[in-house]
Amino acid sequence: MQLHKALAQVSKFAAAGKDAPELYQNILLIPKTEYNPVNSVYSTDGMIGCLIEVDVDLPAGLLPLAAIKAVAKQKINSVERKGDEITFRLAPGGVYRLTVKEPLGYPTVPAIPASMEPVGPWVWIRKVLHAAADKKAGKPTFQYIRFRPDCVEATDSYRVAVASVKGWPVDRLILARLFKGWRGYPRPLAAFTDTTAWFKMGTEYRYVPLKTECQFPDCHKLIPENHDGPYLTVDVDEFAGAIKRATAVSPLKTVALNFDGREVVVKSWAAEDGGKMFRAALAGWTTGPSKALKVISGKLLSEALKAVDTPNVRLCYRDLPNDPLRIESGAYAECLWPWKTGEPC
Repeated sequence: MQLHKALAQVSKFAAAGKDAPELYQNILLIPKTEYNPVNSVYSTDGMIGCLIEVDVDLPAGLLPLAAIKAVAKQKINSVERKGDEITFRLAPGGVYRLTVKEPLGYPTVPAIPASMEPVGPWVWIRKVLHAAADKKAGKPTFQYIRFRPDCVEATDSYRVAVASVKGWPVDRLILARLFKGWRGYPRPLAAFTDTTAWFKMGTEYRYVPLKTECQFPDCHKLIPENHDGPYLTVDVDEFAGAIKRATAVSPLKTVALNFDGREVVVKSWAAEDGGKMFRAALAGWTTGPSKALKVISGKLLSEALKAVDTPNVRLCYRDLPNDPLRIESGAYAECLWPWKTGEPC
């Protein structure tokens, strides 16, 4: 990978922010040596580590994150070190000089596994990623993806996503942000030690300690394998478009879904008027007449529909208080809990 792109990428995994430990607000340059076959750049926030092989010869050096972000904005032709100073020669001719920091206490890169195997269920990992809790606002307990022998799961306590896959050997929890930026790529390679999970995509390696104890919910219990209530199958593009337009005109960014037999009516939702600013009726295939109202976050609905790669999607529901809307597409299912349930309006 080109050096400036690698620096920009590893910077995402260094610690940042007012309360971040200063030790981890750095980027390490690792030169090619007899024992290290490639030049690479490395960062860690104390939990996730990111190592990327680069196409430029490097000197050894630990550099501040803030300065590296400025260097990474344009192509780098070469890197040189003299004493305590490193010089980046930039294209088309600029020069950027930085003072090297002492690497005392900065963690070394763990030994990379000798062999790595393709991650079979990668397509399903990408599908459930959006449902994991966010690092900044989400609960730490839910910031993981759970890998089981027959599925992958994620939840942020507002929604649950499950993809049924076969072949994952054991039950493991891995921080979801390890996969940041990899959603649209082919499946990576992976290897596991007793304590660490390694993933590789192209010239980039990432690792994270395996979580063994965490109060992560049993998502299978939250999403039963088979839905035994009414459902409506609708066109994905039409439904997603209606959700987008209804959300845009809703002061609360929520939508009301009125299910009535072979039709679902999508409305914008506002507490004071019940949602009358936008209305779209979508017809589909159903198991029979049934009515229900679900008021749900338009953003969460849109994110769930982006994981659908089939022309139609099945919307499963029941007219029960706090019963979720279930979205099904092949081996993928996601449940979204409503803000409000009641009589159709």
